[in-house]
Amino acid sequence: EFRRVLFRSASDIITILEADGSIRYESPSIECILGYKPEELIGRSAFELIHPDDVARIQKIFAEGLIRAGSIESGEYRFRHKDGSWRVFEGISKNLLEDPVVRGIIVNSRDITERKRMDEALRKVQQQQRALLDNIPDMAWVKDRQSRFIATNEAFAKAWGCTPEKMVGKTDFDFVARELAERYIADDKQVMELRQHQRIEEPFVDTAGNRTWIETIKSAFLNDQGEVIGTTGVARDITVRQQMNQALRTSEEQYRTLFETMREGFALCEIIWDADGKPCDFRYLEVNPAFEKILGITRGQAIGKTAREIFSPVEEYWIEIYGKVALTSQPTRFEHYLRAVDKHFEVAAFSPKRGQFAAIFSDVTGRK
Repeated sequence: EFRRVLFRSASDIITILEADGSIRYESPSIECILGYKPEELIGRSAFELIHPDDVARIQKIFAEGLIRAGSIESGEYRFRHKDGSWRVFEGISKNLLEDPVVRGIIVNSRDITERKRMDEALRKVQQQQRALLDNIPDMAWVKDRQSRFIATNEAFAKAWGCTPEKMVGKTDFDFVARELAERYIADDKQVMELRQHQRIEEPFVDTAGNRTWIETIKSAFLNDQGEVIGTTGVARDITVRQQMNQALRTSEEQYRTLFETMREGFALCEIIWDADGKPCDFRYLEVNPAFEKILGITRGQAIGKTAREIFSPVEEYWIEIYGKVALTSQPTRFEHYLRAVDKHFEVAAFSPKRGQFAAIFSDVTGRK
């Protein structure tokens, strides 16, 4: 977690639009998601890159959001990738045109292309009441309410040394150890009861004894009347990812050592907003040992507490500048005085994700 906070930026795309829809700011994440460098889009109309079939609907949503300051709007739309393909996004906007700091429309966009593809696959299963199509590369299956297989694709049947036809009517008890079968069926019951998707990472052993890791997504299977009549499942091999995660955990231990021994103070915080959507305080989520030493405040005294609780009265400057960083994802460096501890600080601040900021700071009182 510390490695991600310190060295990764938000995965969503943060955009600031003018009232006419032209782009004033794009977060760096747009390059890895859509292939554009931020400067390539500055000044262009966001609508010219939206799919022609979606433009009118999105323009209507955008216009409705302009009516009232602070209004929040959302919608799905297709956006053109630099390579010419279309990606599906889920966007949430907030009208901050009257905010003296932002003076624009903030849009948080998340790429949901893969999620939409999965939903489409599940929709076909529900409509046709049969197995996922065999051309889906992942393992896929459909079960009835008694967890008996109704249908499977070739990939799933092959993993069990069987054919799709021969799996029909059988249960997990026919293929795996009793303990594992009971676990699978308990998951089925929970999915049917809650009618929610369930994502599980679990070990998998095929008939040849090969042990791998799979990621399974289960969902309730409904009939035309909306009644639960079973479950659907899709699983993919994530063995390589698990191995990478193990390597990452080892790496994160090394970064934790750096985090705990660095001379600069570090704090991860979340912004608190007032009823008008303006920053009014911030809460400490994590601090390092140098934070305790520099400020004379222990981790236990800081975590979960707000700046106003710890440093009352705290200068509004700190809340305003950190709020701007958390809202725009634009990093900043500055020096400022904190009256509560009578010290001057040099600070570098950035936003690891929307609504949060991380600050790395040094005591520079001695040079003042």
